[in-house]
Amino acid sequence: MQQLLRMAAEIGPLIIFVTILNRMGLQNAIISLMITAPIGCAVYWFIERKVPYMLFVGAILVLGFGAAAIYFENENIFKMKPTIAYLFFAAILGGGLLFGKNLLRHLLGMVLKLEDQGWRMLTIAWTLFFLAMAVLNEYIWRNYSPEFWGNFKLFGFIPITLVFGLAVTPIIFKYKIDEEE
Repeated sequence: MQQLLRMAAEIGPLIIFVTILNRMGLQNAIISLMITAPIGCAVYWFIERKVPYMLFVGAILVLGFGAAAIYFENENIFKMKPTIAYLFFAAILGGGLLFGKNLLRHLLGMVLKLEDQGWRMLTIAWTLFFLAMAVLNEYIWRNYSPEFWGNFKLFGFIPITLVFGLAVTPIIFKYKIDEEE
């Protein structure tokens, strides 16, 4: 039950966003996401007594970009939010490597034990993935309807991320450190 609630807290706001987008337009969908994203964080906190970093940052970005899009009456500001979020995550991960810090290890090191080379390869892979997703978001929002863009956020970006996560599992298996060692 808790796993189902965690998943609802993470993906529920996006499902509501897409539903409202398809029925009532982008501005109403933005407002709905500005309401439901913080609720999703609160639900997650209630269950786990912590909120995942990316969920929290995502909610902050939704509030900031949503408010800016409504205030300036420019929905394109909101469409750029995923691009900026992806670039932010790529900069954090890639910048950490440039300065000799593996921030992915810092985020996941409690649940995943890898050799240094594995962390480095995984961080490079995710950095490049986030850069590619930023480019993809820019292409889609600039060339397709808001409805297509919104639906792609749910039915494109999420499956692509899941597939990529599966694609990098060989790195994890190759460099995993056994607990007995």
